[in-house]
Amino acid sequence: MKFDVDKEARRLRDALDDKDGVHTITSRKRALRRFHDARMLSRAKRMILDWYFWDETKIDPAELHQQAKRRRDHMCACSCSGCGNPRNGVWTSRRDRMTMPERRAEDSYLDALENMTVDPNDNQE
Repeated sequence: MKFDVDKEARRLRDALDDKDGVHTITSRKRALRRFHDARMLSRAKRMILDWYFWDETKIDPAELHQQAKRRRDHMCACSCSGCGNPRNGVWTSRRDRMTMPERRAEDSYLDALENMTVDPNDNQE
């Protein structure tokens, strides 16, 4: 079940060549989209076999294809914080969901607030 990316790319490139050697933009984009779709489908099949059927359980090829089609656009099996984006987790604190630049910005803002002092004798009108 090995998918040769270079061989498939050459086949698609040769299929796009017209008599004059001119590519149309639409056909190139369609061919590239189909190429990546086939590539991700075979990758999803490999991932499903590795994830769920590592104990040599027999799986129906039709079911494998159906599950691979469902997961070819995103390899995430579920939407938990371990598989998906940790910033979307409800079990993590607000600080843990922040990116490093956001943490640095918040720290510098809090430091600036601590360093600010208001003089009660200063009458600004």
